[in-house]
Amino acid sequence: MHGMRGAALFSIAAALGGCGVHPLPEDVTPLDTNAIVLQIRCEAREGPKEAALAFLLNPKFQFPEKTLSRARELASGEIAFADFSPNQLDPVAGFYLAKYEQAAIGYDFQFDMSVTNALSAGTSFTGIVPHQIVNAGAAGGVDLARQTIRNFRVTDTFGKLRQMKKCDEGDRKFENYAYPVTGRIGLAELVRTFVDLNEINNLSGPVKDGNPTAPILADTFAFSTKLAASVGADVNLTPATPRFHLLKANFGAAGSRTDAHKVVVAMSLDPKTTPAATASFLPAALVGLNSTYAGFGKTPAEKRTLIEIDYQKTLNSLNNIALRPN
Repeated sequence: MHGMRGAALFSIAAALGGCGVHPLPEDVTPLDTNAIVLQIRCEAREGPKEAALAFLLNPKFQFPEKTLSRARELASGEIAFADFSPNQLDPVAGFYLAKYEQAAIGYDFQFDMSVTNALSAGTSFTGIVPHQIVNAGAAGGVDLARQTIRNFRVTDTFGKLRQMKKCDEGDRKFENYAYPVTGRIGLAELVRTFVDLNEINNLSGPVKDGNPTAPILADTFAFSTKLAASVGADVNLTPATPRFHLLKANFGAAGSRTDAHKVVVAMSLDPKTTPAATASFLPAALVGLNSTYAGFGKTPAEKRTLIEIDYQKTLNSLNNIALRPN
Protein backbone atom coordinates (compact mmCIF):
# COMPACT_ATOMS: atom_id res chain seq x y z
CA MET A 1 0.00 0.00 0.00
CA HIS A 2 2.66 2.47 1.06
CA GLY A 3 4.88 1.40 -1.85
CA MET A 4 2.10 1.97 -4.40
CA ARG A 5 1.29 5.42 -2.99
CA GLY A 6 4.95 6.35 -2.94
CA ALA A 7 5.29 5.30 -6.57
CA ALA A 8 2.26 7.42 -7.47
CA LEU A 9 3.74 10.45 -5.74
CA PHE A 10 7.04 9.95 -7.52
CA SER A 11 5.36 9.59 -10.92
CA ILE A 12 3.49 12.86 -10.44
CA ALA A 13 6.66 14.68 -9.46
CA ALA A 14 8.49 13.24 -12.45
CA ALA A 15 5.69 14.10 -14.88
CA LEU A 16 5.66 17.70 -13.76
CA GLY A 17 9.40 18.12 -13.95
CA GLY A 18 9.69 17.81 -10.18
CA CYS A 19 12.87 15.77 -10.42
CA GLY A 20 14.85 18.58 -12.04
CA VAL A 21 16.17 21.68 -10.35
CA HIS A 22 16.40 23.28 -13.79
CA PRO A 23 13.03 22.94 -15.62
CA LEU A 24 13.47 22.24 -19.33
CA PRO A 25 11.11 21.57 -22.27
CA GLU A 26 12.20 17.94 -22.54
CA ASP A 27 10.86 17.31 -19.03
CA VAL A 28 7.31 17.29 -20.41
CA THR A 29 7.75 17.00 -24.20
CA PRO A 30 9.72 14.70 -26.50
CA LEU A 31 11.66 17.69 -27.89
CA ASP A 32 14.53 19.63 -26.35
CA THR A 33 15.37 23.26 -27.17
CA ASN A 34 17.41 22.43 -30.28
CA ALA A 35 14.68 20.19 -31.66
CA ILE A 36 12.01 22.86 -31.05
CA VAL A 37 14.08 25.47 -32.91
CA LEU A 38 14.61 23.07 -35.81
CA GLN A 39 10.88 22.41 -35.92
CA ILE A 40 10.16 26.15 -36.09
CA ARG A 41 12.76 26.79 -38.79
CA CYS A 42 11.57 23.87 -40.89
CA GLU A 43 8.01 25.13 -40.76
CA ALA A 44 9.20 28.57 -41.83
CA ARG A 45 11.00 26.88 -44.75
CA GLU A 46 7.68 25.66 -46.13
CA GLY A 47 6.56 29.26 -46.70
CA PRO A 48 9.07 30.19 -49.46
CA LYS A 49 8.49 26.84 -51.15
CA GLU A 50 4.71 27.26 -51.18
CA ALA A 51 4.99 30.88 -52.32
CA ALA A 52 7.39 29.93 -55.14
CA LEU A 53 5.11 27.16 -56.41
CA ALA A 54 2.01 29.36 -56.23
CA PHE A 55 3.84 31.96 -58.33
CA LEU A 56 5.43 29.64 -60.90
CA LEU A 57 2.36 27.46 -61.46
CA ASN A 58 -0.10 30.36 -61.74
CA PRO A 59 -1.54 29.86 -65.25
CA LYS A 60 -1.93 33.57 -65.98
CA PHE A 61 1.85 34.11 -65.98
CA GLN A 62 2.64 31.52 -68.70
CA PHE A 63 6.31 30.93 -67.95
CA PRO A 64 8.50 28.97 -70.40
CA GLU A 65 8.28 25.19 -70.34
CA LYS A 66 11.71 24.74 -68.70
CA THR A 67 10.55 26.82 -65.72
CA LEU A 68 7.20 25.03 -65.49
CA SER A 69 8.90 21.66 -65.72
CA ARG A 70 11.24 22.52 -62.86
CA ALA A 71 8.32 23.78 -60.76
CA ARG A 72 6.33 20.59 -61.36
CA GLU A 73 9.31 18.51 -60.30
CA LEU A 74 9.50 20.49 -57.06
CA ALA A 75 5.77 20.16 -56.45
CA SER A 76 5.82 16.37 -57.00
CA GLY A 77 8.89 15.82 -54.85
CA GLU A 78 11.07 14.66 -57.75
CA ILE A 79 13.59 17.30 -56.70
CA ALA A 80 14.26 18.57 -53.19
CA PHE A 81 13.73 22.20 -52.30
CA ALA A 82 17.43 22.41 -51.41
CA ASP A 83 18.26 21.56 -55.03
CA PHE A 84 15.84 24.09 -56.49
CA SER A 85 17.61 27.32 -57.47
CA PRO A 86 16.35 30.52 -59.12
CA ASN A 87 19.32 30.20 -61.49
CA GLN A 88 17.66 27.17 -63.07
CA LEU A 89 14.65 29.20 -64.22
CA ASP A 90 14.03 31.67 -67.01
CA PRO A 91 15.31 35.25 -66.32
CA VAL A 92 11.92 36.69 -65.30
CA ALA A 93 10.95 33.92 -62.88
CA GLY A 94 14.52 33.69 -61.62
CA PHE A 95 14.55 37.43 -60.95
CA TYR A 96 11.48 37.33 -58.72
CA LEU A 97 12.63 34.31 -56.77
CA ALA A 98 16.25 35.45 -56.43
CA LYS A 99 15.34 38.63 -54.57
CA TYR A 100 13.90 36.50 -51.76
CA GLU A 101 17.01 34.35 -51.42
CA GLN A 102 18.55 37.11 -49.28
CA ALA A 103 15.33 38.06 -47.48
CA ALA A 104 15.86 37.47 -43.76
CA ILE A 105 13.77 35.97 -41.01
CA GLY A 106 14.63 36.41 -37.35
CA TYR A 107 13.18 34.56 -34.36
CA ASP A 108 13.25 35.66 -30.72
CA PHE A 109 12.49 32.72 -28.40
CA GLN A 110 11.46 33.01 -24.76
CA PHE A 111 10.76 29.82 -22.82
CA ASP A 112 9.41 30.45 -19.31
CA MET A 113 9.05 27.20 -17.34
CA SER A 114 7.84 27.14 -13.70
CA VAL A 115 7.37 24.10 -11.46
CA THR A 116 5.81 23.99 -7.99
CA ASN A 117 5.52 20.99 -5.69
CA ALA A 118 3.79 20.71 -2.32
CA LEU A 119 4.25 17.70 -0.01
CA SER A 120 2.31 17.22 3.23
CA ALA A 121 2.02 14.55 5.91
CA GLY A 122 0.18 14.17 9.19
CA THR A 123 -0.16 11.60 11.96
CA SER A 124 -2.33 11.05 15.06
CA PHE A 125 -1.48 8.93 18.08
CA THR A 126 -3.35 7.64 21.09
CA GLY A 127 -2.05 6.08 24.28
CA ILE A 128 -2.64 5.57 27.99
CA VAL A 129 -0.60 7.29 30.63
CA PRO A 130 -1.41 7.14 34.35
CA HIS A 131 -5.02 8.27 34.98
CA GLN A 132 -5.72 9.52 31.45
CA ILE A 133 -5.89 8.81 27.73
CA VAL A 134 -3.68 11.04 25.62
CA ASN A 135 -4.27 11.87 21.94
CA ALA A 136 -1.50 13.56 20.00
CA GLY A 137 -0.79 14.53 16.46
CA ALA A 138 1.90 15.92 14.19
CA ALA A 139 1.84 17.51 10.76
CA GLY A 140 4.32 18.96 8.34
CA GLY A 141 4.77 20.03 4.77
CA VAL A 142 7.09 21.57 2.25
CA ASP A 143 6.51 23.78 -0.78
CA LEU A 144 9.07 23.87 -3.59
CA ALA A 145 9.27 26.16 -6.63
CA ARG A 146 11.70 26.33 -9.52
CA GLN A 147 11.78 28.43 -12.69
CA THR A 148 13.82 28.66 -15.87
CA ILE A 149 13.56 31.58 -18.31
CA ARG A 150 15.46 30.86 -21.50
CA ASN A 151 15.79 33.64 -24.09
CA PHE A 152 17.74 33.52 -27.35
CA ARG A 153 17.62 34.56 -31.00
CA VAL A 154 18.14 32.83 -34.32
CA THR A 155 18.33 34.32 -37.82
CA ASP A 156 18.03 32.83 -41.30
CA THR A 157 17.77 33.96 -44.87
CA PHE A 158 15.25 32.32 -47.16
CA GLY A 159 18.22 30.98 -49.10
CA LYS A 160 19.63 29.33 -45.96
CA LEU A 161 16.26 27.80 -45.20
CA ARG A 162 15.94 26.43 -48.72
CA GLN A 163 19.23 24.60 -48.34
CA MET A 164 18.33 22.97 -44.99
CA LYS A 165 18.13 19.36 -46.14
CA LYS A 166 17.60 18.19 -42.57
CA CYS A 167 14.05 19.54 -42.81
CA ASP A 168 13.25 16.88 -45.41
CA GLU A 169 13.84 14.14 -42.83
CA GLY A 170 10.76 12.83 -41.05
CA ASP A 171 7.20 14.13 -40.91
CA ARG A 172 6.91 17.61 -39.40
CA LYS A 173 3.37 18.40 -40.53
CA PHE A 174 1.52 18.25 -37.24
CA GLU A 175 0.10 20.52 -34.57
CA ASN A 176 0.52 20.00 -30.84
CA TYR A 177 -2.37 21.68 -29.08
CA ALA A 178 -1.14 20.60 -25.63
CA TYR A 179 2.33 22.12 -26.11
CA PRO A 180 2.02 24.25 -29.28
CA VAL A 181 5.60 25.44 -29.68
CA THR A 182 6.70 21.85 -30.41
CA GLY A 183 4.41 21.61 -33.46
CA ARG A 184 3.25 23.79 -36.32
CA ILE A 185 2.48 27.32 -35.14
CA GLY A 186 1.56 29.06 -38.42
CA LEU A 187 4.92 30.24 -39.71
CA ALA A 188 4.43 28.94 -43.25
CA GLU A 189 1.33 31.14 -43.57
CA LEU A 190 3.24 34.13 -42.19
CA VAL A 191 5.99 33.75 -44.80
CA ARG A 192 3.47 33.42 -47.63
CA THR A 193 1.66 36.52 -46.35
CA PHE A 194 4.95 38.44 -46.31
CA VAL A 195 5.58 37.56 -49.95
CA ASP A 196 2.00 38.27 -51.03
CA LEU A 197 1.84 41.61 -49.23
CA ASN A 198 5.11 42.66 -50.83
CA GLU A 199 4.25 41.56 -54.37
CA ILE A 200 0.57 42.51 -54.48
CA ASN A 201 -0.16 45.13 -51.81
CA ASN A 202 2.97 47.30 -51.75
CA LEU A 203 4.26 46.28 -48.33
CA SER A 204 6.60 48.90 -46.91
CA GLY A 205 8.99 49.30 -44.03
CA PRO A 206 9.50 52.07 -41.48
CA VAL A 207 10.29 55.53 -42.81
CA LYS A 208 13.89 56.64 -42.34
CA ASP A 209 15.20 60.07 -43.36
CA GLY A 210 11.92 60.70 -45.14
CA ASN A 211 12.11 57.51 -47.24
CA PRO A 212 10.46 54.12 -46.75
CA THR A 213 12.86 51.30 -46.04
CA ALA A 214 12.74 47.72 -47.28
CA PRO A 215 9.48 45.85 -46.61
CA ILE A 216 9.17 44.18 -43.23
CA LEU A 217 6.55 42.10 -41.39
CA ALA A 218 6.46 40.75 -37.82
CA ASP A 219 4.20 38.55 -35.71
CA THR A 220 4.24 37.50 -32.05
CA PHE A 221 3.22 33.94 -31.13
CA ALA A 222 2.44 33.30 -27.45
CA PHE A 223 1.47 29.95 -25.90
CA SER A 224 0.78 28.80 -22.35
CA THR A 225 0.44 25.25 -21.04
CA LYS A 226 -0.33 24.32 -17.43
CA LEU A 227 -0.14 20.83 -15.99
CA ALA A 228 -1.43 19.99 -12.52
CA ALA A 229 -1.88 16.81 -10.48
CA SER A 230 -2.36 15.70 -6.89
CA VAL A 231 -2.64 12.52 -4.87
CA GLY A 232 -3.35 11.76 -1.22
CA ALA A 233 -3.92 8.85 1.13
CA ASP A 234 -5.25 8.16 4.63
CA VAL A 235 -4.26 5.11 6.67
CA ASN A 236 -6.36 4.11 9.72
CA LEU A 237 -5.01 1.58 12.24
CA THR A 238 -6.65 -0.18 15.19
CA PRO A 239 -4.49 -0.32 18.35
CA ALA A 240 -3.92 -3.82 19.75
CA THR A 241 -2.16 -2.91 23.03
CA PRO A 242 -2.65 -0.12 25.60
CA ARG A 243 0.57 1.70 24.69
CA PHE A 244 0.99 4.61 22.33
CA HIS A 245 -0.01 3.65 18.81
CA LEU A 246 -0.32 5.31 15.45
CA LEU A 247 -4.04 5.62 14.80
CA LYS A 248 -4.01 7.51 11.54
CA ALA A 249 -1.50 8.72 8.99
CA ASN A 250 -2.10 10.85 5.94
CA PHE A 251 0.13 12.15 3.23
CA GLY A 252 -0.34 13.99 -0.02
CA ALA A 253 1.44 15.61 -2.88
CA ALA A 254 0.41 18.24 -5.39
CA GLY A 255 2.35 19.72 -8.23
CA SER A 256 1.90 22.04 -11.16
CA ARG A 257 3.98 23.19 -14.07
CA THR A 258 3.33 26.25 -16.22
CA ASP A 259 5.14 26.80 -19.49
CA ALA A 260 4.67 30.20 -21.14
CA HIS A 261 6.45 30.36 -24.48
CA LYS A 262 6.73 33.31 -26.82
CA VAL A 263 8.22 33.49 -30.31
CA VAL A 264 8.57 36.89 -32.01
CA VAL A 265 9.20 36.52 -35.75
CA ALA A 266 10.23 39.31 -38.13
CA MET A 267 10.96 39.21 -41.85
CA SER A 268 12.67 41.76 -44.07
CA LEU A 269 13.87 42.08 -47.62
CA ASP A 270 17.47 43.11 -48.06
CA PRO A 271 17.69 46.87 -47.38
CA LYS A 272 20.58 47.18 -49.84
CA THR A 273 18.20 47.16 -52.75
CA THR A 274 18.29 48.56 -56.23
CA PRO A 275 15.39 49.38 -58.54
CA ALA A 276 14.15 46.32 -60.37
CA ALA A 277 13.87 45.91 -64.11
CA THR A 278 11.50 48.24 -65.90
CA ALA A 279 8.05 47.19 -67.03
CA SER A 280 9.31 46.67 -70.57
CA PHE A 281 11.42 43.77 -69.26
CA LEU A 282 8.42 42.01 -67.76
CA PRO A 283 5.48 40.15 -69.31
CA ALA A 284 2.26 42.13 -69.17
CA ALA A 285 0.81 39.83 -66.51
CA LEU A 286 3.68 40.70 -64.16
CA VAL A 287 3.71 44.46 -64.53
CA GLY A 288 1.24 44.91 -61.66
CA LEU A 289 3.48 43.06 -59.21
CA ASN A 290 5.69 45.04 -56.88
CA SER A 291 9.23 44.86 -58.27
CA THR A 292 10.78 47.67 -56.27
CA TYR A 293 13.26 45.61 -54.33
CA ALA A 294 15.97 43.32 -55.59
CA GLY A 295 19.45 42.80 -54.29
CA PHE A 296 21.80 40.65 -52.31
CA GLY A 297 23.62 40.80 -48.98
CA LYS A 298 22.09 38.95 -46.04
CA THR A 299 23.68 40.74 -43.10
CA PRO A 300 21.73 44.03 -43.30
CA ALA A 301 18.44 42.19 -43.72
CA GLU A 302 19.10 39.97 -40.72
CA LYS A 303 19.98 43.03 -38.65
CA ARG A 304 16.70 44.61 -39.64
CA THR A 305 14.75 41.59 -38.46
CA LEU A 306 16.40 41.86 -35.04
CA ILE A 307 15.63 45.57 -34.85
CA GLU A 308 12.03 44.83 -35.72
CA ILE A 309 11.87 42.12 -33.05
CA ASP A 310 12.98 44.67 -30.44
CA TYR A 311 10.26 47.02 -31.67
CA GLN A 312 7.64 44.26 -31.49
CA LYS A 313 8.68 43.30 -27.96
CA THR A 314 8.43 46.93 -26.88
CA LEU A 315 4.92 47.15 -28.34
CA ASN A 316 3.96 43.90 -26.61
CA SER A 317 5.19 45.21 -23.27
CA LEU A 318 3.29 48.47 -23.66
CA ASN A 319 0.13 46.57 -24.62
CA ASN A 320 0.44 44.36 -21.55
CA ILE A 321 0.75 47.41 -19.33
CA ALA A 322 -2.26 49.04 -20.96
CA LEU A 323 -4.40 45.91 -20.59
CA ARG A 324 -3.37 45.11 -17.03
CA PRO A 325 -6.29 45.69 -14.60
CA ASN A 326 -5.85 48.29 -11.87
